[in-house]
Amino acid sequence: MDIELQDVCSGTYNYRLTIWDEHLIMEGQSRECVSKGRKGMEAQKKPSVREVLWKKKRARDRILDAVGKLCNEAWALFEKIAADRSASTKDAVTVREIGLRLRALGYLIEGEHYIDRIAFELQTREAYVTANEVARAYVEDMVLRYLDGILLYGKQSEWDDDARRAEYLTALEASLEEIHTALVPVAPQQADKSTADD
Repeated sequence: MDIELQDVCSGTYNYRLTIWDEHLIMEGQSRECVSKGRKGMEAQKKPSVREVLWKKKRARDRILDAVGKLCNEAWALFEKIAADRSASTKDAVTVREIGLRLRALGYLIEGEHYIDRIAFELQTREAYVTANEVARAYVEDMVLRYLDGILLYGKQSEWDDDARRAEYLTALEASLEEIHTALVPVAPQQADKSTADD
């Protein structure tokens, strides 16, 4: 582990990592560099590429947690409707489909992570800026449009229980609006050009 952390600090760690490996490496990187007398990321005047991407990943993880919660809620409602023999089949089908689309939304959101990996591997400001532009377009053209389509599907679908429809879609709309706001791409932060030497 010590050798791996030294490689990260020197900017030579460049083989493919899993998401969990990345979490461990980046957490360890900060501790290792500080222990060797280097400046911690908090003390830098300009954020490094690693710091910016790590902050972005943590924000994305929070969004994925919110999407996962919506998936669980949709599945719980589907099971509740399915268990009620007097309930409407249309409602069960619609809620199940919404749950599946929410799960697909989670995969789309996670897809941005692999675009950011390019900047993390190359460790240059230029790569970060380019990857950031691609990620922004990806979120705007695919993720946000798909998110908006989920709510549109729920509103356009036929429901037999109007009260259930109103209650569920109102809560879903509020949650998706929060996720939409969190996903709106922001202008890229300026990353330190000397990241590879951090």
